[in-house]
Amino acid sequence: MEQENLKPAGVMDDPLTLSRLRPEWSARVPITRAQRMVLMAGCAVLLLMAAWQPWLTARAFVLVSIFFYVVHAVYKLVLVRFSVSENSEIVIGTDELAGMHDDDLPVYSIMVPMYHERESVKHLILSLSQLDYPAGKLDIQLLLEADDQETRAAVTAITLPQASGSPLFRSPCRARSPKPAMSALISPMANTL
Repeated sequence: MEQENLKPAGVMDDPLTLSRLRPEWSARVPITRAQRMVLMAGCAVLLLMAAWQPWLTARAFVLVSIFFYVVHAVYKLVLVRFSVSENSEIVIGTDELAGMHDDDLPVYSIMVPMYHERESVKHLILSLSQLDYPAGKLDIQLLLEADDQETRAAVTAITLPQASGSPLFRSPCRARSPKPAMSALISPMANTL
């Protein structure tokens, strides 16, 4: 399956395609109007408080900052604790695994950004080819920058596995594309990333 069959027309030519097709995935508008208004109102209140009671405002600001720092640190510790607990693993029984069919599994798009990695590309492709998942359900995309000629040459020199027993390898970058990751996000084979 060729990349051209999967991408909408003009994907590689227009850097704003992602913001039009999937605005929720785009960072074209980093802050919304409502967020800007709340931020400006908060800054105005903080400045008024600083003019009225500078020491009290400074103490309150430091106290609030410490509170958020402690809450964030505790939250990260709780996440780490849960990630290493016994209940964090999904256990699939032998009977359930035997009853699964390849058609029941989702397609996964694996996007591998590479930049100046000529030496590791061969080992990486070999490792990705040996993933224990149905090959027809893997869409592995090598994201290569247009200005990285050495990695592009190394990938071109390797015969990418395309047989039915191997995952599909795609390289969405073209010489004119400055943003290969953007074009990969627009045309994954998987329904979800």
